[in-house]
Amino acid sequence: MPKETGEIIELLPEGRVKIKLCRSDGCSSCALKRSCSIFSSDGFLINAENPRNYPQGSLVKVNYEPRGRIKASLIIFLMPILAMIGGYFVGMLLGKHLGADSSREGWGIIFSMIFMAGAFLLIRLLNPYFKRKEDFKFQIMGLSEAEGYPESSPDE
Repeated sequence: MPKETGEIIELLPEGRVKIKLCRSDGCSSCALKRSCSIFSSDGFLINAENPRNYPQGSLVKVNYEPRGRIKASLIIFLMPILAMIGGYFVGMLLGKHLGADSSREGWGIIFSMIFMAGAFLLIRLLNPYFKRKEDFKFQIMGLSEAEGYPESSPDE
């Protein structure tokens, strides 16, 4: 399970915290590191549950399940592309049924953009559902050894 180290920068309501993650060693070998926009100069901010009530300023190990990464990637990247391709064919068929043989491709392009926008809207509307699912949540695994504390887990 991949673990990242971050600092708790803010305590949030309902036992949650805001954590600032820094770039890890894996970032240096990533082919997309130059175009990665999730990290600003200050780091990457995430929200996570704080089961042990660690105080603000604590360095913690954070985990994100690989299966959650795969599912999120499929939803965010693949769904709009499939919707765009499907929209193109729907537009082509609609253009054929309207008798607009010369502008069928135009109908396909218009419908591909409509379907793709619809996919992004659907992802946005389903965001609260995904936030509740365990596969898409960051978990604090314990205090970081970098802070001088022994590694601990929430199950202890």
